[in-house]
Amino acid sequence: MGSAFLPAIDNTVAGNWIENMRLGLYMDLYSELNTLMNNNFVNNSVQAKIELAENAIMGNYWSDFDSPVEGCFDMDSNGMCEAPYEFYGGEDASAKSHLLLRLQT
Repeated sequence: MGSAFLPAIDNTVAGNWIENMRLGLYMDLYSELNTLMNNNFVNNSVQAKIELAENAIMGNYWSDFDSPVEGCFDMDSNGMCEAPYEFYGGEDASAKSHLLLRLQT
């Protein structure tokens, strides 16, 4: 497992690279008011599983959602997908496109 929060309240998780795990991120039912932003989730079997939707998730890169074939359309070329990335228990409304990841690496 990449990262687990059991429980976690009012934390910021930012700037991490989580790659090649069976489960990239897990937040249990008692994890709330956390901010998950500007992380890279790359080639994890399950990118994220969050039991409670009371967390802010934004601006992350998801390797299974970085091209138009996968649903990530960057119509205005701002490096963000126009549609949210959805996963078990939540969504990232400002997911990064593959172009922005290349700039970070």
